[in-house]
Amino acid sequence: MNLKLPMKLAFLLLSIPLLLLSVTRLSHAQTIKSSCNSIQQFDDIPNGHTFCVYIEYLLYQGVLSENPSYNPEDTLNRGQLAKMIVTSLQLPEDTSGDKFPDVPSNHTFFSPIMTLKNSGIIGGYPDGDFKPDNPVTRGALMKFIVNAAKHKNSGFFDSTINNINSEFNDVPNDHSFAPFIASAVGESNQISNDVAKIIKGYSDKTFRPDTNVTRGEVSKAIANTMKYTELQNASCSDFYCQAELTSKLESDLESYLFELINTSRISNGKGALVFSDGARTVAKSWSGTMAQAGELSHQSNLIETLNTQGVGANGAGENVGFHQVLVTSGKQGYFDAVKTIHNLMMAEVPPDDGHRQNILGESLDFTHIGTGMHIKEEDASRNSVWMTEDYYK
Repeated sequence: MNLKLPMKLAFLLLSIPLLLLSVTRLSHAQTIKSSCNSIQQFDDIPNGHTFCVYIEYLLYQGVLSENPSYNPEDTLNRGQLAKMIVTSLQLPEDTSGDKFPDVPSNHTFFSPIMTLKNSGIIGGYPDGDFKPDNPVTRGALMKFIVNAAKHKNSGFFDSTINNINSEFNDVPNDHSFAPFIASAVGESNQISNDVAKIIKGYSDKTFRPDTNVTRGEVSKAIANTMKYTELQNASCSDFYCQAELTSKLESDLESYLFELINTSRISNGKGALVFSDGARTVAKSWSGTMAQAGELSHQSNLIETLNTQGVGANGAGENVGFHQVLVTSGKQGYFDAVKTIHNLMMAEVPPDDGHRQNILGESLDFTHIGTGMHIKEEDASRNSVWMTEDYYK
């Protein structure tokens, strides 16, 4: 059936009580893209934002936490930068020794600040303080990055500019951050693709070393430093992990649907199902097949297909669904779509209640389930989420 929802979103549902296509997932070439995929991770970072790929890369690498907003135009303080540097370059925690007078042990960023201090990456101000709440300047950012990278490997940032003032008319050679700017820009000049450069100056031959750096600018500098040093926390199939971010959301949606199903079962006096990785593999593959074809369908020989994953099924059932999601709805839109489909399945009444019967095991007393999701980009404003629930006993 084809039902219409508000905002002109549509979904389709099909079910069968007993139900092989083999699907090879598309590989992603290691390319450098300046734009994000169609899943908006932060509500203030649309896909066309200048710093989108860097911010989302840092999110996937665990340098940033999941929050509703990123605030890319805001400044970053020295304590926040310390945490990003320690996390991004995988520096081991070290809180030993004398503390900065203005960074007590209960300070939010005590650990990363002490780690940088004990590593010799930073030394604080002449008065002995660290001043964790001070905004970071472009020049200071280069010192943090260059010193941290060289602490990991002295060979990093060895392409320097001998006369930095010839490159930037506002950076005299005796500027306190001149050596670090020279190293960072010198190394960036060796990188041909502007998207992957760590830092560069302005078109008027200035660097503006004393200007406060924005959170967006910091994201690019740190993300590209991680790519340059190859000190990633997690590997990627494409340059900035866009494919992995999609896969992570799909995995989160699969877990969310599993929780919804068991909550419904328990509230209806049924026992919780056991999640099956083998059934998930089958379900996820089928969701990809439906997305590629652009229509809902069911697998033939479901029991045999499940048993290729070694699950030992002797009875099986399958629910499939589809929902469009507006890109502007962000990640929450996908969770809302999955919940909408599940609630409509559970609202079915006999004799048209095949989905509900599968969920509650009323046709067959299922014991295991695998949920599989596939997110497909439809156009600039809409994506679709395709889902499969494969049950067995």
